[in-house]
Amino acid sequence: MAFHIGIPIHISCHRSNVNTDKISVYVASNVVKDGLRAFFTDVVTPSVAQDLEKLKKDMGMRFKIEDRKISEAKGSIESQKRDVISNFTNVSKNFTNIDGKISAAVSSLSSSIDTVDSKIRLMGVKLNLGVCRLCYTCGGSFGNHEGTYPKGEYWQYGSGCEGARESKSDNPYLCCRSNA
Repeated sequence: MAFHIGIPIHISCHRSNVNTDKISVYVASNVVKDGLRAFFTDVVTPSVAQDLEKLKKDMGMRFKIEDRKISEAKGSIESQKRDVISNFTNVSKNFTNIDGKISAAVSSLSSSIDTVDSKIRLMGVKLNLGVCRLCYTCGGSFGNHEGTYPKGEYWQYGSGCEGARESKSDNPYLCCRSNA
């Protein structure tokens, strides 16, 4: 096609293949001073189409990977949630067991204290009646060893429950008559 000064020229080329490319070309010139203008629209070549398909597949794979990661994260969170609930339940059961054991121990200790209090009252009565004495060691008429007092300052008899009473700091024995 020949170009002539002052005569507009229109060249159009339209080729379309749905699977690979689409090309539209428009070239026009109306005035000599303006020179030649060219417009290219919607240029998609086979290589660009292949790149776009590849990009589309890559993005699809990335979305699938991200979806899988999200699913795995949700599963992990659910698993951790179940573990926390299970651990909390076990801790709660342990506290219940410990509470029961503490209650039993307190009850036993209370019973033991009652028993010790009874024995102390009984020892006090026996001491007041002269049936028992606090001695360094038991012997003679007070030959039955009934117990040992905790370390402290006490008025007590000497070895074999003999001699005069003296104030001593030790663990005296509670010595009673054999018929006490």
